[in-house]
Amino acid sequence: MWKEKIVKFAKQSLEDIQMTVLRFPLPIMLCVILASITIYRIEVPYEKLRNIDEILNRIMAVIVLGVPFSLGVDLLVERFWAKICCHVKIVINSLKLVLLVLYYYFALPNIDMVPMLRLSMLALAMIFIFISALYMFKRENFEIFVTKIMTKVAMTAFFSVMLGLGITFTLFAIQSLLYENMSRDLYAYTWIIINFVFAPTHFLSGFPKIDEECSVKDYSKVLKLLLIYIVMPIISIFTLVLYTYFAKIIITQIWPKGIVSYLVLSYAGAGIATLFLIKPFVEENKWVRIFTQILTKTILPLLVMMFIAIGIRIGEFGFTESRYYILIIGIWATFAMIFLNFDKGKQNVVLPISLAFVLLVSVVGPLSAFNVSIASQNQRFQNILSKNDMIYNDEIVIKSDIDKYDKREISGILRYFERTHDLEKLEYLPSDFTMRDIKETFGFKEVHEMSIYKRAGSDSGLHFHFGIFGVTQIVDICNYDILIKRSELLTFESEATVEGTKNIQGAFFITRKENYLVVLKDDVQIIKYDIAQTAETLIEKYGIRVMDPDLDKRDLIVQDEDDYVRFKLVFNKIFGSYDEETGEIEIRGAEVLILIDIKE
Repeated sequence: MWKEKIVKFAKQSLEDIQMTVLRFPLPIMLCVILASITIYRIEVPYEKLRNIDEILNRIMAVIVLGVPFSLGVDLLVERFWAKICCHVKIVINSLKLVLLVLYYYFALPNIDMVPMLRLSMLALAMIFIFISALYMFKRENFEIFVTKIMTKVAMTAFFSVMLGLGITFTLFAIQSLLYENMSRDLYAYTWIIINFVFAPTHFLSGFPKIDEECSVKDYSKVLKLLLIYIVMPIISIFTLVLYTYFAKIIITQIWPKGIVSYLVLSYAGAGIATLFLIKPFVEENKWVRIFTQILTKTILPLLVMMFIAIGIRIGEFGFTESRYYILIIGIWATFAMIFLNFDKGKQNVVLPISLAFVLLVSVVGPLSAFNVSIASQNQRFQNILSKNDMIYNDEIVIKSDIDKYDKREISGILRYFERTHDLEKLEYLPSDFTMRDIKETFGFKEVHEMSIYKRAGSDSGLHFHFGIFGVTQIVDICNYDILIKRSELLTFESEATVEGTKNIQGAFFITRKENYLVVLKDDVQIIKYDIAQTAETLIEKYGIRVMDPDLDKRDLIVQDEDDYVRFKLVFNKIFGSYDEETGEIEIRGAEVLILIDIKE
């Protein structure tokens, strides 16, 4: 009997796999290719992959987009073209491959921030389309369909982990007991195949079709209990917290900082998702009905507060990608809440479809996050230069005596374009401009944003960190009696290593007292050097830099003497804080080699 059950189970499993591959051929193929490339990159030495490493990264990125894109198209075809012949399906899959190839060549030139953000938003949009495709439009119980997908995801994750652990322990037993020379890469290959091939195939097998109906009895009881008795009370409490903070703002007249936008958006997202998922129980559960009626209205004033907060930031500093997404997702959340108030959840499929549309608009076309941010920061840049009379014949006029705030804003805009886009996209700059040319082009050094470099728990200003990284210092130790090896100068003392030709007796210790490096011999101070002097010289010459590869190593060497000793300090690191207003420097630590010659 048990043999027949095993055979039946195996036969059914193979049939499910076959049906899944026939239903979603391209997504499964892309997952297999992704697994193959990952295994190939492990198997082949990096030296041989060096020239094609970025190409493989781009291919894998396009595949990550291609899977949800292909799934979404397949389900849309099922929804609106139920009976489709094999030849037409081949043509559709070929067109999808052509579009992915075109995206690889024209929309993904590299894997920098902008192309990858665009790809991520497109992938998310495709996922929402994939989820919504079978329920466009006039179909009921879309929420229950989504919960079935969530349950399927959880089951797939569970089975994948169990299968992976089972195969891993089996391989470990084989390696330990039978074949010690077994490649350890097999462990990695196992998890790659499970995650990239088995998991997607298992998830898609038995995926609901257009003719399958969902009812309340299909709703997961665990999810229902989780939403009603855990998630909804938490959201209710969080609502009270946000309204208390809202009241504080009204009383104090101090508008919130950037974090409140993220909190309100997260709260709105959780609220919308919860309202969406509990819709089937509105009529049968009084607590769900009251929660729905209250939340759809109380969230709107909080969204208004969020818009005011982000509006202040945009008014002061212009658009960036993060502020753009806060604003546009906030607009969508407002639309979603107004829609839920009027529609009462009858056509909830509109929510993921509209969100997919918003994500597409954010990365494609003239209103994309990138175009809006570039235009906004260019306008800010022009306004600051014009205010300070630094533009003449569309060229920048050197001017060093402008306000410190404007210097900081110009520096911030330059860093934004260098980090996120390209300095060539910032108007008025010379064609060959780099960040090293700031003083030559503008007449002042780069000034860093206080809020970015401020250390936690510190009232000091900018955080600086000078040093060499990956470079060996060559130090002349001739004519010195003592070498104190490098140590982190924080709050401790360390015994010195005594080397040299002279017979030096006594115990040497090194410590730091405030900004001073102090060396003791038999508890008697023989060296006291103010490290802030070196830091001030470095700040004056280089500005605020972190592990600058262009740092001249000679600037990290200090030599001095008095009547008793001659010494040399070779710094590898110096870090601390610097107050631009007062010029005060606070040394927080340093890494140093100390050479000492005790005079006769």
